[in-house]
Amino acid sequence: ELEFDAAKSFPEISAQLYSRHGVKVSDRLLLYHYEKHLVPRRMFSKYRVLFSQAEKLGVYLVTQTAPGAYKEYLDWVRRIPYLNKELLDSSGQHFSEYYLPSSEYQGFLGYVNSRLAPLAARMKMLVSLPNSRSGFSLPYELFDEERGEWVHDAHADASRVLAKAHELMSVA
Repeated sequence: ELEFDAAKSFPEISAQLYSRHGVKVSDRLLLYHYEKHLVPRRMFSKYRVLFSQAEKLGVYLVTQTAPGAYKEYLDWVRRIPYLNKELLDSSGQHFSEYYLPSSEYQGFLGYVNSRLAPLAARMKMLVSLPNSRSGFSLPYELFDEERGEWVHDAHADASRVLAKAHELMSVA
């Protein structure tokens, strides 16, 4: 069930197993299975609680900070309560991801304009509308039982996706 939606809690998975397959499994047994079987096989390294961001506005900032302003820029970014994720490197490039209620967007723009923009050499902002994002979990086929690890061949995966796309285009 985690393969279908990795954001489900153990009680939700338990209820879904019963409704789909008629199998009663307690959430405690699922936790035991997770801790004793999935984690030791490195099928999952940890369990992260995810809150749905579907109803929120997604805002993504890609910034090249001005020379000497990197640390100050990070300090201001990390004060934003809607910060979900950030990626950074030592050259001063920074990516940050925020999910905020639409009602907070104007205030967020004001903060970006007054606190972040003066510290940036270049900045690009992307916005995704509520209910316009999708998430996917890894398919179980990418786990090698014999080696006990996840296997990912980007070239083979891309070839498979392109072959399927060509197949679908020839039918249409």
